[in-house]
Amino acid sequence: MLNKLKIKTTYKVVFSCLVIFLLIGLVEKNHGDKFVRQIVISVEQQSDNFFVDRDDIHKLITNDNTINIIGQAMSEVDLKEIEERIKTNLFVKDVDVYKDLKGALIVNITQRRPIARVIRHTGPDGYISKAGVILPTSERYTARVMLVSGENVDDIVKEGLIAGEENGSLLEVLQYIDQHPFWKAQVAQLAIDKNNEITIYPQVGRQVISFGTPEDYDVKFRNLKIFFKKILPQKGWNHYKRVNIKYNNQIVCE
Repeated sequence: MLNKLKIKTTYKVVFSCLVIFLLIGLVEKNHGDKFVRQIVISVEQQSDNFFVDRDDIHKLITNDNTINIIGQAMSEVDLKEIEERIKTNLFVKDVDVYKDLKGALIVNITQRRPIARVIRHTGPDGYISKAGVILPTSERYTARVMLVSGENVDDIVKEGLIAGEENGSLLEVLQYIDQHPFWKAQVAQLAIDKNNEITIYPQVGRQVISFGTPEDYDVKFRNLKIFFKKILPQKGWNHYKRVNIKYNNQIVCE
């Protein structure tokens, strides 16, 4: 009796597996027989960035309208190839391309977010993304971000920016400013000299801030906040011409 029950149970399991495999096969066959009826593109506009729109992505999908995706068999659509074409746009951070069962090609785009703009005299300007990728400027849209200029900017654009360098990096300074609303509102421009020393030009007031190299940037910003919160309210925004915070735990006002 026990053996018959085991055999019966085994048959049920095998039969259920066969049904499942059959259904999967039917779904895959029906999906493969379908044709692309529409392309649905979604572009996430992070922080109101409008560097990429649906038309840009559609041109990349269709290789500048030379490939007719609509009407193509779903089984012939190479999703990986489409993703690679879309990624050639540097403003695209992430892309997810997939098909649904109704004949739609779904494309979801996440944009890179610029946190600074590099001002150059020997070449075109560019943006620095939050991840440190150098991005081109756009005729369509201008991001309201802090400016980066100076003698060392050509090397920045040429070599890129790498987070986690020993003793900190310029990118980490930019990320720190971007992450703190107080500093985003205060810092207008960073000038980088050939020794990698930073000079900060604030949004309000005429004082120039000698920041020094990126080392210990968090400590320097804490000291600088003391200047903004305690010294300036007493002396006035235009009382000092220069503030030096590049030495440890010192605020030198001139």
